[in-house]
Amino acid sequence: MINIKSLPGALNNKIGFFALYRLYLRSQKIQLGSKIFFRRRPIIINNGTMSIGNRVTFDSLPDGEFCRVRVITNKNGKITIGHGSTLRGTTIWASTEITIGDNFLSAPFAWIVDNDAHGIHPARRGNNHAKSTPVKIGNNVWVGYRAIILKGVTIGDNSIIAAGAIVTKDIPANCIAAGVPAAIVKQIG
Repeated sequence: MINIKSLPGALNNKIGFFALYRLYLRSQKIQLGSKIFFRRRPIIINNGTMSIGNRVTFDSLPDGEFCRVRVITNKNGKITIGHGSTLRGTTIWASTEITIGDNFLSAPFAWIVDNDAHGIHPARRGNNHAKSTPVKIGNNVWVGYRAIILKGVTIGDNSIIAAGAIVTKDIPANCIAAGVPAAIVKQIG
């Protein structure tokens, strides 16, 4: 028999929290694959459509709010995360669509956004005026520490985005891109 007074403590332990968190995600109409793993508490908010593949790890770091994994869709936004992917302290924010392939790996503080967050003109700086263009990331892509992938970008399979890079244009498959703005610095293989 469960003691009602001990229930909050039981739900606050890792197993209790993550069991409830999975229920919360399902209530948000998120398609969850099998063997989803949470290391510490992510922030996942679905106002659109979200699909998370099998064996995906959400690894939030213990250093505060901005180190937590954050996956957010605005109204009508869509996020798809492929099988075997690992997000460490990463932010993914979609107003239109972000598609991430299988075996994706991201380092802490990486950001992937498909929108400008607000308009440019002073009278239109609200979120309602933000431009948004889909982002597509291929299979086996690695995004480094503090790298930023901006709207309208496609990154090909097996590519690496170096730490601190800001990606504003497409990166083909099998490349390493670095710098601000990111440029190809090496071919892989």
